Amino acid sequence: MAKVGRPSKYTDELAEVICTRIADGESLRRICRDADMPDKETIRRWRGENEAFRARYARAREDAADSYADRMLAYCDDFETADSITRVQGLKEASQNLRWLAGVTKPKVYGDLQKLEHSGAGGAPLKITIERPGGEGDD
Repeated sequence: MAKVGRPSKYTDELAEVICTRIADGESLRRICRDADMPDKETIRRWRGENEAFRARYARAREDAADSYADRMLAYCDDFETADSITRVQGLKEASQNLRWLAGVTKPKVYGDLQKLEHSGAGGAPLKITIERPGGEGDD
């Protein structure tokens, strides 16, 4: 009996399945556990060699942040009907983890970091003047 291996040849159809599952928030590790999927190293190689797949995969990773946020909201809905402290704590931790993951995956939308930018008139660099006692300011 011939040994059946995992697929290793890139196809657009296989790439679409992988990227859809990534966008839905599934981990690459879990996807690669399936017998009909290539291993992680093969997918990493495809990303390095195939510009179209690399772009598609990057978009899928960004879309995954929205999936994480959706799952977090679903967990919050479950929180309202939770019947035990253990379940509530588990839902809280899962929600916090998904929030963090969404924030690092798509920081402009879900991140906590606020960026402050300071500039002078018309966007020019700030001009700093140091005033010294008994003298005029130095630039």
